[in-house]
Order: sequence, then C-alpha cells, then structure tokens
Amino acid sequence: MKAPCLFLFSIAVACILWACQHSNKHNIATSEQLISEFERLAETDSMGEAKKVLHSVLALNREIADTLRLANAIYLAARTQAVSGNFPLAFEFAREGVELSRPANMPEVEYKLNNILIWSSFEMHRGLEEILQREKRQVQLVQQLDREEYTAGGYNNYGYDLTVAGTLPLSEALQYLAASNVYYAKQEGHEGLWYTLMNLTWIYRLMGDLDHSITRGRQAVAQAIKDNDRHAIIEACTNLAETYLELGQPDLAGPLYELALPWSQQEPDRDKYVFDVYHAHYLGAMGQQAQAIEVLEAAVEYLKTGEVFYEMLGRFHLAQIYGRAGQTDKVKEQIQFIRNPRYDYVSFEVKALAEKLAATYGMDNDLASALANAERIGAGLLVAKLKAPE
Repeated sequence: MKAPCLFLFSIAVACILWACQHSNKHNIATSEQLISEFERLAETDSMGEAKKVLHSVLALNREIADTLRLANAIYLAARTQAVSGNFPLAFEFAREGVELSRPANMPEVEYKLNNILIWSSFEMHRGLEEILQREKRQVQLVQQLDREEYTAGGYNNYGYDLTVAGTLPLSEALQYLAASNVYYAKQEGHEGLWYTLMNLTWIYRLMGDLDHSITRGRQAVAQAIKDNDRHAIIEACTNLAETYLELGQPDLAGPLYELALPWSQQEPDRDKYVFDVYHAHYLGAMGQQAQAIEVLEAAVEYLKTGEVFYEMLGRFHLAQIYGRAGQTDKVKEQIQFIRNPRYDYVSFEVKALAEKLAATYGMDNDLASALANAERIGAGLLVAKLKAPE
C-alpha cells in the first residue's frame, strides 16, 4: 500500500510544480505586457487607466516583474504629474514606486522617487515631520550611492529643512550645505550655487557669525546677477539685506532692495510677495510704518494660499509693526496665526520670536523652551534676541 501512495503523491507534486512553472511563465509574460502598457499610458497622460494597469502588475507578484523597469516607469509617471501640478497623483505613484524599489534594493530609483514624495508632501501641506523623515532617508540613500550630484542635492535639502525645523545643530547643517556648495561651485551655471550660498548666508546669520553671513550673501547676490535669474536675485538680495539690518546698517540694505524691486514687480506672483515681506521689514525699520503695514497685509493674504513659511514670517513682521503703532489686539491676533498655522512648515526662528513677542504682551508663552532649543542648536543671534530685555 505504501508504494502506490508514494507514487501517486510524486505524480501530484510533479503536476503542481509543472502548473506553478507554467503559471509563473505566464505571469512573467503578462507582467511584461502590462509594464509596456503602463509606460504607454503614462506617456499619453491617461493616468486613470495607467493606475489600473499598475495595480494589475503589482497584483500578479512584485518579484516576477522587471522591477527596475517598472520602478523607473513609475518615477516618470510621478514626475510628469508633479511637473503638471497634480501633486496628489504624483505622491500616489511615487509612494507605489518606493514600496517597490526599497525591498528590491534599488537606491538610485528610490532616491528619485523620494524626491517626488518630498516635493509633493511640501506642496500638499502634509507637514514638516513627514518631510524630515524622507530627508533623513535621502541622506542614507546618497551615502549608499556615493555619487556627487546626488549627495549635493540630498545634503542641501537635508541641511535646509532641518534648519527650518530647528532640530539639527547649525554647525552640522552648515557642513551639509557647505559640502553641497563645493559640488555646485564646480558646475558651470548650476542654480544650486546661488541657492546654497543663500542658505549659508541664513545659517551664519542664525549662528551670529555676521561676517561670514555677509561674505556668503555677497557671493549669492553676485551669482544671482550673473545667472540673470529673477527668483535668485530677489531671494539673494533680501537675504543679504536681512544681515545688514541685523548689523544696524540699513544704508547697506537699501541698495539691495532697490536692485531687487524692479525684478519683483515684473509679475504679481509668489516672488513679488516674498520680496514684499522682506522689503516691508526694511520699511518698518526706516519708520515707514503705514506703508509697511499696507504691504505686509497684502503679502500675507496672497502667501496664505501656498507659502506658509513666508506668510508666517510676514505675520511676525506685521505683529512687530502693529506693536510700534500701539495696536495690541492686532499683535496678539498675528501671534495666534503663527502658533496655529494651517500646516507646520514654519521656521523655528519665527515660532521662537513669536513666543518672545507673546511674553512682551503678557500672553501665555513657551519662551523657555524656545530659548533652550535655540541654545541647543547654536543659534547665537536668536538666543541674544530671546534673552534681550522686553
């Protein structure tokens, strides 16, 4: 009895193995056809159909498909949607791509997909903590890839975003951004050069090293002018001007605003109103309070649709100027806006200064925590402001 049972069992196993092998070959062929169809649909922007096909591929078996080809196709679809402004769909595709590429150990394509996730997360107001987690993953990936262009991009974004958050010692953020700047300086005409120079200007200013802030700021302005780039000129000029205002040298800040003003007036867009936030700070410092208030109120109204970082900076300057005008209720109103933004991509510096202002006006505040954090990360200039007598 045992022999026939064993024989029958062997036949059954063989049949199962044959069926699995046949099925696997069929699934491989089917998945390859579906990948081709997904690529075709993605190129024609038929995203609804493309999503259905993608899910069909993934439902077969993630391991049998040409994973690298599929992940790259997903990246192209995600990037196309991000460039066109459809960030929710870009995020959806990129997330699928990361879930596919990470277990398959494909760091290069995961890095590219992660960039789309970070960009989409920012545009969709998904919150700073989520962005920071993805930035930390990017640093791991670029260190694994060990390619200069990826390292420069990953380090630049990591240094900047963690400076915004106030979670990384500024001396460390400086190292990440400086490493990026070295790479960009070797690339003729690379837009990353003025951008890292500008970020270095900001970080040195936060640290209280105003001499280095001026040096980097002047380099950023010179590069922006050389590039003949409207966005760069506005950002670089206003950033350096802020350092001169910190030094009590509005006479040196003024010409920078004069240089950037005609560029800002070319379009009633984001760059125009970001310029206005900084220019109004200067106008207020020069005693032109009524004009500064008018400019800032218009700027925060525009920026609240998508630039919360600059909106909250504008609200802080507005609160300061309302205070000088004796409008206490409006000061407190702006502080509440800063404390409760629609999402949390707000500079830790602005949050800390708002707590200082709250203390000045007798509001409940968390000045002690803000000061402790500024000391922990080495933001010397901010520490001095927070400790200054009310």
